[in-house]
Amino acid sequence: MELSNKQELSNKHRRFLLLDQGAFGIIPNLIINILITWVLKRSESVIPIWGPKSICVDLITSAFVLPMLVCIIVIPQYVATAGERFREGFTVVLKSTENHYNA
Repeated sequence: MELSNKQELSNKHRRFLLLDQGAFGIIPNLIINILITWVLKRSESVIPIWGPKSICVDLITSAFVLPMLVCIIVIPQYVATAGERFREGFTVVLKSTENHYNA
């Protein structure tokens, strides 16, 4: 038995995923990581891809540390600005103008 609800993405969803979540997240992160690597390793003549002081170690470290730091910074800010509604469990239901689910 196969359960599937395949739907085409609208242009708004596609733009949101590719540009807003993709490019606008990847490009600044790439630039920041390049600058950090340049500042920390500019005195070295060669930077290896593998090994203890390599690019892969930097990528793996930033893949875990950057999201953790964002969560540590963003979640308290969000809780502080959401106020009582967040503490009481208030959620916002987004309504779609398109009916994607047929009964």
